[in-house]
Order: sequence, then structure tokens, then C-alpha cells
Amino acid sequence: MTAAIQTIWSELLAATLVDAGIGTCVISPGSRSAPLVTALCGEPRLELVTIIDERAASFFALGAGRAT
Repeated sequence: MTAAIQTIWSELLAATLVDAGIGTCVISPGSRSAPLVTALCGEPRLELVTIIDERAASFFALGAGRAT
């Protein structure tokens, strides 16, 4: 049951991000973020940027957000 709840929540979050005008998401895939990354990958309206290092990903996302 927990996995289903995480999947539904993640899909809702991905759709909400797009509805709010977000077009690009920066992801750092790992086991802790698997449900969210899977949902983001399943949202065709999102452009995904994969950066393995979480700290580098956060700085990249901050810069991308400021640039747009």
C-alpha cells in the first residue's frame, strides 16, 4: 500500500509542477527519490536534466531558475 501511495503522490506532484508553469526539473536519481524520478520521467511536458551529484544539481537548478 505504501508504494502505491508514493506513486500516486509523485504523479500528482509532477502534474502540479507542470500546471504551475515549471518546464524543467533537475534530478539526481537514487533509491530514495525513485518514485519521484519515475513520475517526472513519465510526465512528457517536463524537460529533465540529470546531474548525479546532488549539490551540483541544486546549484544548477538555482541558476536555471534565476535565468528563467
